[in-house]
Amino acid sequence: MKAGYAVAWMRYRGEVNNSYGPALKETSRQGRQLFSRGPLEYDDAIAIVKYVKTLPYVDPDRVELPRLSHGGEMAFKIGSEYDGLRCMIAVEPAAGEYLGVGPRPPGSPRPQRRAWT
Repeated sequence: MKAGYAVAWMRYRGEVNNSYGPALKETSRQGRQLFSRGPLEYDDAIAIVKYVKTLPYVDPDRVELPRLSHGGEMAFKIGSEYDGLRCMIAVEPAAGEYLGVGPRPPGSPRPQRRAWT
């Protein structure tokens, strides 16, 4: 491309917060896709990146993926499952589920902020 870059907008099928699990395996039955578990949003993101890398005007060695909020959490998940990206940027990742940090119990006090000196 003349500009030297291309942008792809992706939309995944659905957001699943707490189902980080076994690898997705695809087979077929009666000519249709059959999965070993429900596809998660990061599976869709990986599939989209793999597709973009096949486009004739895209250099597959220079694909990057900036992510924001839940997308930042997905960057951690994608990076743990797929090594085909040159760079990922997690901007303000909502990483609670990925890091195993659950919500505070109801009625518990908020943690005190630490003053940086």
